[in-house]
Amino acid sequence: MKLPFCALAGLERVSRRLSRTPRGLARRAKARAKRARPHARIANIRQDALHRFTTDLARRFCPRVIEDLNLRGRMANRHGPAPLPTWALFLRNLSLQ
Repeated sequence: MKLPFCALAGLERVSRRLSRTPRGLARRAKARAKRARPHARIANIRQDALHRFTTDLARRFCPRVIEDLNLRGRMANRHGPAPLPTWALFLRNLSLQ
């Protein structure tokens, strides 16, 4: 799934501002709060897309068979694919459907 460019660009801009503010200031706390907003937006976009995808699969296919993967071992491998925590959420959402 590809995220909207505006969400990623906004996160980069706010993160740069946060890195430039000195530690210990109230302004830094404000910058951290501003950085939390794009992170929450990106998380909501991902969660919504995953929910839509699992709902679509549950409606289209009656017997759902999913291969059993060793997720803990693959997440421990730092060279493994990045979106594996999403795979665990995918399995959980699909089992709830």
